[in-house]
Amino acid sequence: MASDRHEAGTAGEAPDVIRWRLHATPCGVLRLGAFGGRLCLCDWADVPARDFVVRRLERGLHARFAPWPDDGSLSGSGPRGISDTPDPDGSDNPDDADRCVLDRAVRQLDEYFAAQRRVFDVPLLTVGTPFQRAVWELLTEIPFGGTRSYAWLAAQLGHPRAVRAVAAANRANALSIFIPCHRVVGSDGSLTGYAGGLAAKRLLLGLEQQQLLR
Repeated sequence: MASDRHEAGTAGEAPDVIRWRLHATPCGVLRLGAFGGRLCLCDWADVPARDFVVRRLERGLHARFAPWPDDGSLSGSGPRGISDTPDPDGSDNPDDADRCVLDRAVRQLDEYFAAQRRVFDVPLLTVGTPFQRAVWELLTEIPFGGTRSYAWLAAQLGHPRAVRAVAAANRANALSIFIPCHRVVGSDGSLTGYAGGLAAKRLLLGLEQQQLLR
């Protein structure tokens, strides 16, 4: 997982564009975003409380969200403050690298939900603090169909008392499924909070565990 962050442009410089699209899954609608040929967003489109993730990406990447101009399904579907109007400057020639990574992400998500994929190889771009990115990197090491507790993650990071900080980093994860925060459970094995809702978390874990039984 690439964990570098894009350096913000100089003051007064026009912001770059994060291209985004929606994709329906059995768990709900996902909002996917790409920047610089890497996936920077895979989050739950129908959860207004997740808007803070979008704002963090815009600040960290010095960029604004704009949908693909030829995707009519995006009309009116942006979160608060995100344009659902095509970018007039880029509408005739959107970045092929971003389009390719979004298409690749959609294809791999479909394969995942069809029980045909266990590992993703979409290039990722994360934006966060060093601690958050350390948590996210560790999440990618949780095996398909497995689970780990927040306390286990904190201990692995060398900060056994930082359970709440680990939970906050999970909540801030902008790349659901690709960075599998759904595999984190309570110390007693119980399902705890998840950005997409506990029903989605239960479905994702069940899908993976069923594959392991085949």
